Amino acid sequence: MNDCLNLLTHEQAMADYVQLLTTMKTNLSATSSAVITFGGSYGGMLSAWLRMKYPSVFAGAISASAPIFGFPGLPFYSQNEGEAGASYWDIVSYDTTTAAGSDSQCSTLLSQAFELIVSYSNDESGRTMLEEAFGL
Repeated sequence: MNDCLNLLTHEQAMADYVQLLTTMKTNLSATSSAVITFGGSYGGMLSAWLRMKYPSVFAGAISASAPIFGFPGLPFYSQNEGEAGASYWDIVSYDTTTAAGSDSQCSTLLSQAFELIVSYSNDESGRTMLEEAFGL
């Protein structure tokens, strides 16, 4: 199984989609039909990236909640308040604030929960507990 993990990348997922789509269009005699991708969150990122990387295969893309620029090293990304790109995190965390109608402890509790998940992921017993808790 471990020798297959290197195939679990967004690049491989996109290449797989292109292969699947090309085969389906051929099998359905629909090679001239336009295809528009759509998705939300991770699927939205794939949708946008498919259109960017394979414009000759995909005629368009509809992406919702797709933080395609929310990655370290990109100019729109920063986790440090006051730096360029920090506004991304301000936007995605707004729903946890009282201004958005959330409980005053929501933001703090959510941060603590993510810290806990990260700490559990550092050893085998913690990962097993996370797998059971999330049904993975």
